Amino acid sequence: MRKRHKKSKEKWKNSKKQAKDKFNKKKIKTIIKKVLKRIKPSSKDMKNNEKIIKEVSERLMEATPSDVEVVLVGSAAKGTYIKHKKDFDVFLLFPKKYSMSELENIGLEAAKAAFSGYKWKIAYAAHPYIKVEYKRMKIDIVPAYRILNINERATAVDRSPLHTQYINSHLTAKQKDDVRLLKQFMRAHDIYGAELRIEGFSGYLCELLIVKHGSFINTLRSACNWNIPTVIDIEGYYNDHGEILAIYDAPLIVIDPVDKNRNVAAVVSTTSMSKFIFFSRKFLEKPMIKHFFNQETRVSNNLLISKINSRHTTIFTIEFNAPDGIVEDTLWPQLRKMSRIVVDYLKREGFGIIGYYYWTDMIKCIFFIELHSDKIPAVKHIIGPKITFKEGVDRFIDKHKDMIDLYIEHDHIAAMERVNKRTVKEVFDMCIKKKNIGLPKNLSTFINRYKRLSVNKLVKNYKQAVIEYFLPSIKL
Repeated sequence: MRKRHKKSKEKWKNSKKQAKDKFNKKKIKTIIKKVLKRIKPSSKDMKNNEKIIKEVSERLMEATPSDVEVVLVGSAAKGTYIKHKKDFDVFLLFPKKYSMSELENIGLEAAKAAFSGYKWKIAYAAHPYIKVEYKRMKIDIVPAYRILNINERATAVDRSPLHTQYINSHLTAKQKDDVRLLKQFMRAHDIYGAELRIEGFSGYLCELLIVKHGSFINTLRSACNWNIPTVIDIEGYYNDHGEILAIYDAPLIVIDPVDKNRNVAAVVSTTSMSKFIFFSRKFLEKPMIKHFFNQETRVSNNLLISKINSRHTTIFTIEFNAPDGIVEDTLWPQLRKMSRIVVDYLKREGFGIIGYYYWTDMIKCIFFIELHSDKIPAVKHIIGPKITFKEGVDRFIDKHKDMIDLYIEHDHIAAMERVNKRTVKEVFDMCIKKKNIGLPKNLSTFINRYKRLSVNKLVKNYKQAVIEYFLPSIKL
């Protein structure tokens, strides 16, 4: 009887699970249909974009030499872009007979001539390119070399047309909708974008995940079982994953199908990857449309200040000017490096660090640290070598002979040192004035001219950054 009862209980559990799975599948289909209706460009949108791209291409063809090819690349060329897309990438593909300086000069001058009278500016990546605003669209015009395979590559951007060819030959129209769904899912959870301020998943990476797994849902199912690190080698360039792990140090490694020496996921942080794993699991467990459309965090300044003060911690905040002429993908890594150096220094000096955050709008930079206290004790306890290590003990005594006290603690020599600079501001000032500490050179001047902000000013002027740090709740 017990066995039969156990079997019937298991059968009931399995039946319940199957019913839930069936319900979830049906719900997922309904959600996907609703999401696609909101994010997939209409035929009218596509025609309008095609018209603008045609006009841009014709202008550029008139301004460039006849042997330079004008090509649309990126998500617009692959048909994986999301509704209301306002930015496109157009490449000027030069034959190899042109030198690098000729490619840059001719390409930039042609773009300027083609869009004379329109708002444009020079931007920098692997090499200079032009950003143009044309009919409410943002167009990146990038000079590059025309190549047939990656071995011909001369610049980092030359592979982009190969990416377009690869995706168009490996994805069906339905799978391109799956890419749109994946992008929107990641966008809603703040992990979409290869910019170094986001450290998330690029559009090309999303496309490759669909190539690998076949669909949006299969990609989420696979992500639920990812380890850190995870390796994906679609074309099977390497014999085993161990070989890849020996080359790349990253939480997610996705070998570029058109360039086996490149990790497409190199910028993805452990946090971004972990978020994707977590939210993939949550969506499959309980499908909700919220996973596709970000719920804006609404909180008043007063409530935010109250929440910060209720923590009874110290918030040390500095604000300084961003260096002139620096690009976003250079400034963010430098802010990250600066922050880690300062935090490590404060930890070594004895401060208890809870967390820190950095942010920039490319005009101003801010950096704040949350600490247990704004002061460290007036003395520092230093443990030396074991008493049995004579040479080490003698060196320790010689080095610390001017300390408040030298004494034996259990089997070690120890000292008590007086601390003169005790506040976080004093120690921070000492840190940024130190030479050879590793602070980015082009930030050093600006950091030394910093302005300290109160919590009220921090919330008033940089509310979104404050919300991102103090209210990082999981949005479900």
